[in-house]
Formats: sequence, structure tokens, C-alpha cells
Amino acid sequence: MIADIAGANDKLAVMERRYQSQIALIREVIDTKTIMVSTLHAQSKSFFAFNPYFNIGKVLLDAGFQRPAAIEAIPDGDRIDVSAEALQEFDGDFIKTTYRSSRQQYPDAVTGYMESLFPGFCVQLHACREGQMIYLSRAEAAATSYYALGAVASAILTSLGGRTVLHGSGNCWNAPFAVMLYVRFPLSLRNVEDLRHERGIEISHETVRFWWNSFGPLFAAEIRRKKTGSATSCSLKLEMAFGRGVGKKQR
Repeated sequence: MIADIAGANDKLAVMERRYQSQIALIREVIDTKTIMVSTLHAQSKSFFAFNPYFNIGKVLLDAGFQRPAAIEAIPDGDRIDVSAEALQEFDGDFIKTTYRSSRQQYPDAVTGYMESLFPGFCVQLHACREGQMIYLSRAEAAATSYYALGAVASAILTSLGGRTVLHGSGNCWNAPFAVMLYVRFPLSLRNVEDLRHERGIEISHETVRFWWNSFGPLFAAEIRRKKTGSATSCSLKLEMAFGRGVGKKQR
């Protein structure tokens, strides 16, 4: 029996060393301290974030990636529902999310949940706009084993290693996001000013008016330029909003 326990401990030690070597390789290949990785998840009726998210969260922390302050503020082991207004606080250079392969689910289903809960969500998130939203199987992400940890570490290395990182640029998306709020919802210019103020972003209603008049047509033109083949519902909605509504709604 003692021999069996000793043998099991030896195997665990070998797996731990193997995992640590994977973490060391991630740090060698990727400058993790300069990259912010967020984790966001969606089901049919909820959009939420964990701190940390099972194996994904452990690997990201062990490898030294940066995380959004909104996720770090969640108590350890907890999850919170994410509102549409707070969505940008959970953005990052990359976003990792999961799909349930055990239920024959695919990444498109998760994207569909996100879009149905927050129409136009992709436009609000730098990682999604730049194609830096990465989907992993929940089977490995939520399992409690060294095998699953190794699988997640390998997935993170292969999905991030060697690629050019398009870094987010803070509040540069305030203009289109403010205009999107103004277009998509029954809000006045002052309502948009108040909503941004609640998130620590100080803009005046006159600034929103200026963005609306100046940049609305540019946003629509950019969306049309980027469309390839079949446009996403996200881009179509914004094109319709910006293309047809610019200059008509002012108050």
C-alpha cells in the first residue's frame, strides 16, 4: 500500500514538472506580461465571467498574462453576470471563451448566445473585432486533472504563440460605442453622457453630438468596407443604424 502511494506521488510529481515545463515554454515564446487576456462566457440566458475560470484561469495566471481589473475584482472562485453596459470592462487583447463539445455544441453556438443577449457585442469588444476571440472546449477547461491542464496550456500556446498581437487601445472605442448607444437604444445625448459617467468615462453630451455628426458616416463606410461574403448580423445592424440614421436623431 505504501508503495502504491509512493508510486502515485511519483506520477503526480512527474505530471507537475511536465506542466511547469509547459508554463515555462509559454513564457519563453510569448511576452505574457504585455498581453491582457480576458475570459467571458455565454449560455442561452446569461453572459458571465469567472475569477478564475477553471484550468484556463490557472494557466493564464501561472503564465503571467494580464487580466482586466473587472475580472480581478470578482471574489476568488466566484462568477458574476455581465451587463451590456459593463461589457467593455471585461475586454482584453484576447478573450478566451468555451463551448460544450460534450453536448455537441460548437463555437458558433456560443457566438449566437452572445449576439442574442447583447446585439452588436462584437463591435464593443476589441478582441472580437480583431479576430482575437478564441474558443476552447469546456471539457478540458473545467476538468480537474493534469492532463486537462496540459491540454489547456498547449491550446493557449498554439493559439497565441507566434502571432501578431493587435493590442487594445484603452478608450479609443468610446466614440463608436457612445454613438451605438445613441442609435440602438431610446437614449438622449444626455443619457449617453450619464451612462458613460457611471463607467468612469467623462464625456459631454455635446461631444456625443459631435461624434454622431462627424463619425457616423465613417463607421458605416468602414463596416461596408470590411464586409466579405456574408456579413455578420453585428455589422449589418450597425450599418443599418449608422447608414440610415445619421443626422436624423438629435436631442
